[in-house]
Amino acid sequence: MAVYNHPAGGRAVSVSITVPGAAEQVWDAIATGPGISSWFVPTEFESGPDGAPVRVVSHFSPDGSMDAVAAVVTWDPPRCFRAASADLGPDAPEVITEWRVTPVSGSTARVEVTHIIATDSHDWDAQLEQWEGGWPWFFQILRLYLGEFPSQPCVAFRAMGAAAPPADDAWEAFAKTLGIAGAEPGARRAAPPEHPPVRGRVAHVAPGEGDFGVVLRLDDPCAGILSAFALPMGDHVYLVLDFFFYGTQAAAAAERWAPRWKGWMRSGYPMPPDTTPEP
Repeated sequence: MAVYNHPAGGRAVSVSITVPGAAEQVWDAIATGPGISSWFVPTEFESGPDGAPVRVVSHFSPDGSMDAVAAVVTWDPPRCFRAASADLGPDAPEVITEWRVTPVSGSTARVEVTHIIATDSHDWDAQLEQWEGGWPWFFQILRLYLGEFPSQPCVAFRAMGAAAPPADDAWEAFAKTLGIAGAEPGARRAAPPEHPPVRGRVAHVAPGEGDFGVVLRLDDPCAGILSAFALPMGDHVYLVLDFFFYGTQAAAAAERWAPRWKGWMRSGYPMPPDTTPEP
């Protein structure tokens, strides 16, 4: 859906997906800290005196420099919550993010996220389009999480590096190194023996021209999900590996392999000097 005028006012975009799980289970995946951290970014829901959430903090960088903070303005479990933020800056319009869960059947539900910028101006449409383009990728991880690992404990970590443009060449070389070049859904893939271990089934491949990414349902080094993607920004192409490990072995596996993967990325794909690297 393209950017539109929201009935309540403001410019908006909406993105939705149908996922496995009853409404209450899906609600836990999007409206609790442990749930959303299991497929998106580390997030906390801070509660007020009555126990209802009053603030949501999402950590887009390990040092806190890219935290997104939003005040919960509507809380209606397991159906809807809305949060207001100043994510666009102190002089920009307020952003309202609305999450809705709608049962489709006893075993599936529809998740919809809507971003509303409190202005009738089209000046912020590019930002809305960026959000609209980003959510389908993370929603594929959400669907895989709910289908394969619902409610299991999760330990996640990110390994990040950079390469020189053009993005097509950077991604092709990176994907070949990881053993995921030319991946197709359903195929089995594994990293070469000289790498830290990665082995699993291809669950999703970025579909469009200019999109670069593969999602693996991992068997090794731990049951989980790997989201590998490239993000062109300015003079660099950022290469990202997001690991989500699930189950009773997740913590031990992350403790063992997170340093190995982060070291591998730093060695082969060092971050530019003006960027703070992953710890």
